[in-house]
Amino acid sequence: MKTATDARLSAIGYRLSAIFTLARAVILARLLAWLTGAAEALLLARVLARLLAARLDNPTFAGLYLVTWPLVAPLAALDHAQRQFGAVLEISTLTAAIFLPII
Repeated sequence: MKTATDARLSAIGYRLSAIFTLARAVILARLLAWLTGAAEALLLARVLARLLAARLDNPTFAGLYLVTWPLVAPLAALDHAQRQFGAVLEISTLTAAIFLPII
């Protein structure tokens, strides 16, 4: 038989589980915002590196291009007519940087 104390404890437990579920959702939303911001910063660094004609001989820029390639690869056809070396404004990278926060 349930007593009034048991009913109160049950109600408190339900409220705590709802609070913890909300807290998990907030943490997940913040984590997603941080990851999106980091990807956006990497894409903008790639745009700047390509505008300044950064060479792939440098391991830092090679790593930057390697990390950002999966985000840019689906849109690589936009840059088909551009030259491969020298200062280039990558339309695919700009498009990815614009649409990444929207997705």
